[in-house]
Amino acid sequence: MALLGAAACYREVKPDAPPFVGQSIDQVPRATVLDYARSVPYMEISGDSQRLMIGTCPDNCRYGPRAHIDPASRSYELNDAALSGGRFLARVINVDTIAYPKLNLGPQDTVYWWVDGTGGRPRSVLVSSRPDAPLVVMGFAREAHPEQRKGFRWRQAQARFGWRDTDEMLWVACDWAECCRTAEF
Repeated sequence: MALLGAAACYREVKPDAPPFVGQSIDQVPRATVLDYARSVPYMEISGDSQRLMIGTCPDNCRYGPRAHIDPASRSYELNDAALSGGRFLARVINVDTIAYPKLNLGPQDTVYWWVDGTGGRPRSVLVSSRPDAPLVVMGFAREAHPEQRKGFRWRQAQARFGWRDTDEMLWVACDWAECCRTAEF
């Protein structure tokens, strides 16, 4: 019986649509954006923690702050329409006292990863919980995985820090069988 109670604590609840869906997040007051971002349920047990990289590899990189990424509850269900209209995919928490400008993280800060289709193409917007920090806009990409067996579907929210050859990216399971990630413009 106790095991069933523990499992119920992590049940994924579908977040309400943003009150500003379809609007450019750049034009919405930061307090409104942060109020909504903080109301979204995030799945702490489905995230990732690690030290982030400072500098450029392979010759000039070192360990930076330790951070944690949590996916938004049921983010794996978000399709093209929801993503282009605007949704939060994850939150990133800097548990260290070192700032990390690449992801818009101040010391011991939280950043919310927003995705929308403003300007006719998908983009990632990193919204810091610091009201004075500007938004950081970067690219957004989705990847299908044809090597996965036909009929594959994500069944829970998942988020990770992914690594490229020279830098890291944010990654979330999305659209039932695809991956969403930050990208270069």
